[in-house]
Amino acid sequence: MNNEYWRICIEESLNELGISVTNEQVNQIAKDMEMAASMEGEATGRCHIPHPLEAEVRNLKVRHENELRRAEKTAETYKLTLCRFAKADPQKTHINSMGEVVEDLR
Repeated sequence: MNNEYWRICIEESLNELGISVTNEQVNQIAKDMEMAASMEGEATGRCHIPHPLEAEVRNLKVRHENELRRAEKTAETYKLTLCRFAKADPQKTHINSMGEVVEDLR
């Protein structure tokens, strides 16, 4: 939040209540409200409670990375096995985006 937001809120509230204050008083109240809002999480403990979706996302990322590594390892094993049977050079062989094992003939 910024101070202007709190100034507007306070000015509107005071106007509705018919209370007159100076600009300096509004500025001070706005600063205090901004500070109070920034400390609300500390006061309620909310900032120390992890969001349940954060943990789930973190776990899913780890699972995805593990599955990706396992898939890459499996693909490399298939490529090496195919190269052995076809007597192809593994250094000149790769798996293209369609999942096909291709030998570079250059």
